[in-house]
Amino acid sequence: MIYNTTPAQNAAHRADLTWVKVGRSEYMRGDGVTIRKHPHIASWWEIFLPGGERPQMPNSCDETGFLSAIPAAAHSLTVAKWTAESITTDAPIYVPVKR
Repeated sequence: MIYNTTPAQNAAHRADLTWVKVGRSEYMRGDGVTIRKHPHIASWWEIFLPGGERPQMPNSCDETGFLSAIPAAAHSLTVAKWTAESITTDAPIYVPVKR
C-alpha cells in the first residue's frame, strides 16, 4: 500500500501492527528483524537480522534470490517495510567485498 502524503504515511505506520517501535527511529518485527534509521544519511533506513548482522538485499526480480553486492536498505520507512517482507531470520548475511 503506497500513500502519497506524509500525514497518511505517518498514520499508516502507527496503525501497522506488524512492526513495533522499539526506540527512536527503530522498528522491530516479531521475529527480531529490525529496521533502523541510518545515523548519518537522512531518509535512509537499514534492515538488520536479530543478531545485528545486515542481510543481503532481496532481489525484486527473483522472489527467492538475494543481491550479494549490497546490504538491505531503503530510502523511506515505507519502502524498508516492503523490502523487509522478503527477509526472514535465515536470510543470507551481507559481507562487504574486500579490495
